[in-house]
Amino acid sequence: MRFVDASVFVHAFIKPKRKLKPHEVKIREVAKVIVKKINEGEKVGLTVIQLAEIAKYNRKLHAT
Repeated sequence: MRFVDASVFVHAFIKPKRKLKPHEVKIREVAKVIVKKINEGEKVGLTVIQLAEIAKYNRKLHAT
């Protein structure tokens, strides 16, 4: 089992307000692949703190 940082979910789901630089586009694409694998059943670990960070960003996403 691998541990996934909260930033993976942030990069996969946050809609940028500006045009991304090429390296940022690559980071976003890789993050989406990781999240897809998780959705398909890959087992990953998260800490409670990481889960709280994901929830915070999720709330911000749906509040706007």
